[in-house]
Amino acid sequence: MEREDLDDELSEVRETFALRYALVLRIFDYYCAASTHTTKAAFAMTENLFNRFVYETGVADDRTLRRDECSKIFIVCNLETDGATAATAKANDARSLMRYEFMEAIIRMAVSRYSGENPDVSDNVAQLLDEVVEAIARWVAAGPVLYALMSVNEYITHRWYQHEEFNRDHSFQRLCQRIKRWPRRTIARIHHNS
Repeated sequence: MEREDLDDELSEVRETFALRYALVLRIFDYYCAASTHTTKAAFAMTENLFNRFVYETGVADDRTLRRDECSKIFIVCNLETDGATAATAKANDARSLMRYEFMEAIIRMAVSRYSGENPDVSDNVAQLLDEVVEAIARWVAAGPVLYALMSVNEYITHRWYQHEEFNRDHSFQRLCQRIKRWPRRTIARIHHNS
């Protein structure tokens, strides 16, 4: 491939990201915010969160791109070079992806997944991001649809009597019922004896 072709392809990849940049930022911010791990950077995606992104969005399809290959892509994109400036090295957590590293990972995953079908990198990136959007839409739409199908009573029963662990213990339920009835009996006896 000639230099001009590479420059053209690079500009097409930039255009692909420019059209979907807000989406990429929201995805990155979401998975960064899901972390319980405290890092130096406010927005950095750990490997566990990256693997969660790969799983939840279906990026790895086990035919052309396996999950272990995605983990290798994480490692390659997170590689720190010796020539990095002190400020860059300080801001970039060693075990987390920064935004630009996440974008590089998207490109690498798109090429790994679709290069057999289409040699155009920008088309591969666009196809991967479109599939990620579809997967996220399915995840987002599933929650409200499931609860919309339930009545309010079914929701309350489901939430408070099946998921709360302490409500499953019958001895705890009997104790609460006795405590609930106890003040009424005491007050009734005092009024009756007066």
